[in-house]
Amino acid sequence: MAGATIVRAGDIGDTFYVILEGEARVVDRAGRTLSRLLPGDFFGEISLLDGGARTATVLAETPMALLKIDRAGVARIVKEDPGVGLRMLEELARRLRRMERPLAG
Repeated sequence: MAGATIVRAGDIGDTFYVILEGEARVVDRAGRTLSRLLPGDFFGEISLLDGGARTATVLAETPMALLKIDRAGVARIVKEDPGVGLRMLEELARRLRRMERPLAG
């Protein structure tokens, strides 16, 4: 439902989410909006891959339908369709570049 916290920065996570319906907002620990997510977007891949804490909070902006996949499920999907893994890596690279831009100033 709108306003719900889907994942919280600092929590340990081992699940990955794909947005099927709805919109979400990604915020940092200070509450600043980092990005908006739409159907087809995904999040949770960093914690899923390294087993560490969530790096941001994701808040539902509208009612949402999500596909939630655990680590074993993602491994199975990537094994069956390596293109999924490639898309995840491409998105991680895009996010890293966006984060570096303010530092390059």
